Amino acid sequence: MGSYASLSIAGYELLETKSYVDPIAMTVFTESDRVAVLARKGQGAGEAPDPLPPDWTDRDLIELPDDVEIYVAYQASADVVRDRLEVMGVTLAVVRDAFERRLQEQADEIAEAMERDDMPRPMLAQLFREATFLDWSKAFHELMTLPIHPTWPFFVHEDLRTEMMRYVAGQAADGSLFGLPGDARYLLRAAAEVCGPEATVEYEITHLIGGGWYAPNEPVAANAVAALRRASRLDSPTIVLTEGSTDGAMIEGAMALLRPHLVGYLTFMDFERSNAAGGSTALVAAVKAFAGAGIANRVIGLLDNDTAGRAALRTLARTDLPDSIRVVLLPDLPLARQYPTVGPSGTSIQDVNAKAGSIELYFGADVLRDEHGELTPVEWHGFDAAVRAWQGELRDKRLLQARFAEKLSRAQTDSSLLSSLDWTGMELVIDRLARAFVEAAGPAMAGVSS
Repeated sequence: MGSYASLSIAGYELLETKSYVDPIAMTVFTESDRVAVLARKGQGAGEAPDPLPPDWTDRDLIELPDDVEIYVAYQASADVVRDRLEVMGVTLAVVRDAFERRLQEQADEIAEAMERDDMPRPMLAQLFREATFLDWSKAFHELMTLPIHPTWPFFVHEDLRTEMMRYVAGQAADGSLFGLPGDARYLLRAAAEVCGPEATVEYEITHLIGGGWYAPNEPVAANAVAALRRASRLDSPTIVLTEGSTDGAMIEGAMALLRPHLVGYLTFMDFERSNAAGGSTALVAAVKAFAGAGIANRVIGLLDNDTAGRAALRTLARTDLPDSIRVVLLPDLPLARQYPTVGPSGTSIQDVNAKAGSIELYFGADVLRDEHGELTPVEWHGFDAAVRAWQGELRDKRLLQARFAEKLSRAQTDSSLLSSLDWTGMELVIDRLARAFVEAAGPAMAGVSS
């Protein structure tokens, strides 16, 4: 024996689940929709002798009379459910188009079967060719009005007056959503339209609580939706935010060559198309905006490994970011440990990691060296008092970007260049992104040390 929950509209059951709630159906409810009252067993909330106090606990249930149980459900009006679904993108037009497209597909399948098996089913084929979503709505309304339900034992086949009623009832009896494609949200949107805005949509979970599947005070809807969002992060690509459009484009191009198996799993924000600002300050603002908006995707903020990037990371360290967001610095680069620099006091060889590590530094020694074999130097600019370090920048960034773009283009046509050219820097960058969520550090500080 199991414990069951029932999703209904206007008292008409849409689906039943055993030992759990359907998390997709739960997306139309919030914890403010939760109803918990004491009720006569088997009578529902309408026979509640006493409401539970707002701060009730499990202790309040210990000495209940034998004929009284806690009745727990999530309830919302059809117009509220409709509005929530349309915000999700489950509009009536989407449901209608999906249903009618499915009918045409089924008609094609029947036509093929008739030709192959010589099994004439012209009536069903004609139904699928000619039926519309309006026909479904009328049939569903008839089922509710009579009332007839495919899982109820007391109706006979003659009660199903039309071919569409027989189709809808048969589909429901087979475990589908009354003939509608998609998930429970499609059925809820269609049923809300049929029943009108005042109808009550209810997911009753009384017996799941009585069976011990959920605690009496557990926020079932909130937990179900949170689990869905966690799962969707696993199915959705990770969004990478960089300090500029060049950063993302160059890393993406290198990844297609060096780690093609990651293409599609990491997606880079298109700054040019979105007309978004660049730089570490803009990236920090974007990260905070993504965190505040509760974006379902996992997000990586990739800062330059320079003084400005470290200062930005310090700012984010004071921000409570969700586990779905990591902010990392470009990794330290062996080539950068002894690198030519130019400053007010002249030229010198210095470790420019954490001071001048923009994406161009990772293009490879073959790109950074000029026609004389000299590395393009870093020029020192301003001093950042917050991190007590100078900020450096490579000379001729646009020239370096053009060289790297040409390097990518050559490697795309000649795979031997993947082993003969210097890809060390880009391999480190891609590895940093691939392992951003493996780092043991907290969300805002992941990848600070290399």
